[in-house]
Amino acid sequence: MNPRFETTADLNVRSGPGVGYKHLDTLPPGREVEEVLIPDWCPISLGDGAVGWVNRKYLTPVVPGPEPIPGQKTGEMILAQAETHLGQRYVLGARADLNDPNYAGPWDCAEMITFDVKMVTGKIYGALTPETNPDPWTGAWYADMKAGKVIEIPLEQAMQTPGAILLRFDKQVQHIVFVGRNRTTVEARGAAYGVCRHVVDGRGFQYGILIPNVEYTEVRNG
Repeated sequence: MNPRFETTADLNVRSGPGVGYKHLDTLPPGREVEEVLIPDWCPISLGDGAVGWVNRKYLTPVVPGPEPIPGQKTGEMILAQAETHLGQRYVLGARADLNDPNYAGPWDCAEMITFDVKMVTGKIYGALTPETNPDPWTGAWYADMKAGKVIEIPLEQAMQTPGAILLRFDKQVQHIVFVGRNRTTVEARGAAYGVCRHVVDGRGFQYGILIPNVEYTEVRNG
């Protein structure tokens, strides 16, 4: 298998290996591609057999984390689970079926976080009355954090830890997201965006959260 690389910034995809070729798409930071040994430009798959090209100087190697212990749940596993929802719909107040691993939306922000954590760990967090009629919401994630049911960590550390959770819970905004790679997120962002990637910085997040008994790897860039 070829070495894995990921984008370091918004990166234009072109129809050929050069800036004079047609612009096809823009990749967000943290998108993984496989390096092919061609000077300066890499071909990447766009799906349905289509191929685009990106400039290699905007790619950085993906540093593999330690080999997981058999049966150990990891932050990368939670992030990979969340990434399966990219492109799915957002509906404010949507109720996900937490018992259906094939549920594919719609989502609101807290429902998706609770669903994906349960799919990986088998446990429900961030939900009112989780034993009887679980109803995930950001306030319940805040309550679980304050009660020590989930682990609060420094915000900056969380922003560099794939699979960690960021929470904003104040009078203006109540929102919760997963941390991706290179200071990005995977989140149910809103009706205009659906489930998408975005950035961690400049959005007023207040708290960083980890799930108990999950192994996380902090990734420092620069």
